[in-house]
Parts: sequence; structure tokens; C-alpha cells
Amino acid sequence: MRTVSDSSVLIAKYYSLSARLDEHGRVSGFGNEAALQRMTEMAEQEALHTLGEADAATAGTSTPMLATLLDAARRNRDASVSADDRLMALTLFWDATLNARLMSQLALGR
Repeated sequence: MRTVSDSSVLIAKYYSLSARLDEHGRVSGFGNEAALQRMTEMAEQEALHTLGEADAATAGTSTPMLATLLDAARRNRDASVSADDRLMALTLFWDATLNARLMSQLALGR
């Protein structure tokens, strides 16, 4: 699961978002800010949707862990934080979605 997330972030970072790096290798900006904003909005919506499904499938036992991921992502999503943090927000939303889907599948015995 970590490989899927890491691969998605690398593709988004360099291909979709055209990340610019500083001299220390940290993301300092994006060539496509609008795409980052839209991707983050969509990732948050999907995370909320899958969190609801996982919550229903696990009778609420998955909620605390997944809510922690969502809270961290929300703190890092706006333009007032660093570009690296905004990319981390996108990553955390994606991670929350993947974890929620996994929990749902395990709870439903699929």
C-alpha cells in the first residue's frame, strides 16, 4: 500500500504539478498551482466518502485513526503553508482514502 501512495505522489509531484525544488531538495513551489488545489479538494472529498464507508463497515472503530490523518491533511492544505506541506496534505488525504478502503474490505471479509 505504501508503494502505491509513494508512486502516486512522485507522479503528481513531478509530472502533474511540475514541482520546483530548492537547493536542499525540498519542494519550494509548483508550476501548476491550480492542479494542486483541485487535486487536494478532490482527494479530501474522496477521503471523507471512504471514511464514511469504513466507519459503517467497522462500526466506528476506524474513525479515530482516519480522522487523525484528515486533521493533519487539513492543517497543511492552504497556501499559507510551505509547498512541501501542501504536497504532504495531498499525500495524507490519499493515505486516508487507501487506509479506509482497506479497513472496509477487511471488515466486510472481501
